[in-house]
Amino acid sequence: MNKVLTVTGLREWLDHSTKAKLGWIVDAVITVDDTPYKCKDGVVANNLYEKLALKVEKKPAVSVGDCVMPVNPVCTVYGDYRNQLSVRCDDVVAAPVTGADGKKA
Repeated sequence: MNKVLTVTGLREWLDHSTKAKLGWIVDAVITVDDTPYKCKDGVVANNLYEKLALKVEKKPAVSVGDCVMPVNPVCTVYGDYRNQLSVRCDDVVAAPVTGADGKKA
């Protein structure tokens, strides 16, 4: 994975209609983005500091500030402008942080 995700919060995942608990949402932010993006109109794109909500059925064993990795993520893009992202995972686990050279930071 060419990105490092850092946990910013944990909260219950509730069904919007019934308010039934579906699981947990791990709020995370992309703190490293080493993905090689194509340059468009002279601008190099990246997703640095983009926020993600990772949805899991069971409470993950992670805390705020942990670097994490989603396990078997399934992403769905939706919305009128296809600009919304839903990420469901089997789990979210703590991950060691490594730099571009592959060494632990």
